Amino acid sequence: MTETRKAALTRWLEFLATVLVIVVTLTVGSLVLWDRLNPPSTRRSAPPLPSEWVGIEGAAIRGDRAADVAVILFSEFQCPFCGTSARDVLPEIDRQYFDTGKAFLAFRHYPLAIHANAQKAAEAAECAGNQMKFWEFHDWAFQHQKELDLKNLALAAESLGLDAAQFATCLGADAAGEMTKRVEMDVTSAEAFGVAGTPAWFLGVVQGDGRVKVTERLQGAVPVIELQKAIDRTIEAARAQVRGGS
Repeated sequence: MTETRKAALTRWLEFLATVLVIVVTLTVGSLVLWDRLNPPSTRRSAPPLPSEWVGIEGAAIRGDRAADVAVILFSEFQCPFCGTSARDVLPEIDRQYFDTGKAFLAFRHYPLAIHANAQKAAEAAECAGNQMKFWEFHDWAFQHQKELDLKNLALAAESLGLDAAQFATCLGADAAGEMTKRVEMDVTSAEAFGVAGTPAWFLGVVQGDGRVKVTERLQGAVPVIELQKAIDRTIEAARAQVRGGS
């Protein structure tokens, strides 16, 4: 190698070393600045479990209400992740836990403002529930997530064999229907529990007064295996409570 090429190589290596020093310095400086602007006490962490036992009055129930374990699901009918959970996850959980009496599902509403039809779809589900068809509407809605405008909600009610006039009166055509406050109560509860998106899962042991002591919480369209493990842990927690007599 000639002296000229050696000198060029030396200059190139010196340049790379300088660049590396600059990158490291900027990275360390950014981390230090982040720590100063975001002290540990202000950083967002996973919301804690509800400290109080959770009531599920008025929630639609799937499974045996006498089971010792409850899965409380905050969901909404226009949310794509909720749709994935309803279509791909819940059927298997139904077979293993809700249909066998090991646990039950309590459905609660959390319609997001970014979804224009979510609020009325939630109210429509409750109106269908008045005619004992909540879960039939639930299943229809998650199969037709892009068809949840008022016209299609009315057509769905007809296809499900609901009393059309009763359903229309319950739902209403304006912003406030008979079930508006019912849905808003669920939203208030969700926000009190730190729910910021859907689906949100709360799993717990049913207490003597019917309320639920939450022991697990999951967020998002969790895989079947993850939900199974969480339910199994909650079942064991229920057994431990019985053994402990608390």
